[in-house]
This record gives sequence, C-alpha cells and structure tokens, in this order.
Amino acid sequence: MALLPAKVIDGAVYDSDRNNMFLGIANVDNPNLENVTDELKGFGMSGETEVSLPIVKNMTFTIHFHTICEDSYSLFEPGKKQIEVRSALQVENTERKSGFEDPVPVRYIYRTKPRNLNLGKLDPG
Repeated sequence: MALLPAKVIDGAVYDSDRNNMFLGIANVDNPNLENVTDELKGFGMSGETEVSLPIVKNMTFTIHFHTICEDSYSLFEPGKKQIEVRSALQVENTERKSGFEDPVPVRYIYRTKPRNLNLGKLDPG
C-alpha cells in the first residue's frame, strides 16, 4: 500500500512536564538543522576549504498559536520545558480509487528553554 502525504492538520500543543497540560492549537516552524563548520587553510593548499564538523548548531522553533489558553503563559516561566505537538497527516492511498485514508498521527517533542513569548495579534476568524 503506497501512502503519499497530502496535508498536515493543525497541531495541538501540550506541556509534557505538567501532565500533558493543553496549551492551545498552533502551527509550528520546525528548527533548521545545520552543522557547525570551520575554515581549513594551510601550506600546500590552493586557497581554503570549509569543513563540516559533527556538531549541530543551536536550533530554534516557533509556535504560532491559533487558539490560546490561560495555561499557555506558563511557557514563559523560566527553566527547561518539554513541549509536545500532536498533529495528524492526511495521506492518500494511491492503490484505492477513493484516494484518502484516515489521518496518520504525528508527534513532535521539543526539549527547550523558551526565550520569548510573542502574544501575536487579535484577528477575527
């Protein structure tokens, strides 16, 4: 059975450190994974080259809340947090004529130290 990802359904954000406390419905900008690089130059080399080290740079992600709860403000409390985003992926079955299947669950877990809390804007739905 060939399943092709079609669409991501909005994610629900939970605070895993607080017994999976619901924080709101959101979109998430996942972190960009980037290796640390160093410049290598020396005798016998024609110029310089960049070498990738087996270390990953600091990663940041952004949560854009659609709905927010009073408990969402707990994200700004100092200290490390474990944030869990539960979403669903709508998939298409290429072997069936009807096409779409039931959503497939997707879960992202972020171990993080929040740096800021952007309260966003009030925008009518």
